[in-house]
Amino acid sequence: PSLVGSEMCIRDRNNASLNEICKIYGFPGKLDMDGGKVWETFLNGDLASIRNYCETDVANTYLVYLRYLLAKNELTTSAYKNEIDNFRNVISNYKKSHWSNFLKAWA
Repeated sequence: PSLVGSEMCIRDRNNASLNEICKIYGFPGKLDMDGGKVWETFLNGDLASIRNYCETDVANTYLVYLRYLLAKNELTTSAYKNEIDNFRNVISNYKKSHWSNFLKAWA
């Protein structure tokens, strides 16, 4: 899919959130937490959940960046697919549950 015309205007805005862009491209997006819950989670002392959220947020950002490079023709389709496959392989070796959830959401 492409981000042109009305697809860029999500919920009467002229921009889209990372989560919305991820969903358009079939990436996992936000899973169990979003930025609005970080402060409350911090106050509850659950730093592990914040770390997990930040790690998957970085992963989503990387995936969107790869898609951006593809759209700008700075990556060939083959190079894009290779990067996606390599990234999937790397995170599939991580043993924490948030990575398993990330991969399931990316199916």
